[in-house]
Amino acid sequence: MKKEFPNFPLLEEDVIRLLQVIGFVRDDSWHNEICPSFLSDSGEWKLMVDHPVRSCREFNCNDRFSLYQLEDDQIISHEPILSAENVEDFSTKFSAWRDTKKIQDKVVKPRRSGFLPDGP
Repeated sequence: MKKEFPNFPLLEEDVIRLLQVIGFVRDDSWHNEICPSFLSDSGEWKLMVDHPVRSCREFNCNDRFSLYQLEDDQIISHEPILSAENVEDFSTKFSAWRDTKKIQDKVVKPRRSGFLPDGP
């Protein structure tokens, strides 16, 4: 992060703990992006962590923490899946989203047989 964003402040301890707990430990920061970013362990998700001071952000309408889905190492949509201004709110939203996603992933969708059953 410091190599790609040398003027960006160091991440606070609570932010570093959050990244570790939720599994975003791989720094994916690149100087052509607007802020530092971190990849999930699975490589499916990218968390952008913007400047703590809103007026110092390139786009000051963005929340500080924004989560995006990746496909082939590219962000699928420029609309974040979820976002929050502070670490506590992001942690709460992320936990609820992750729990919902786990439930959705376990739901088995019925298969269509390709034929209609015989009538009475």
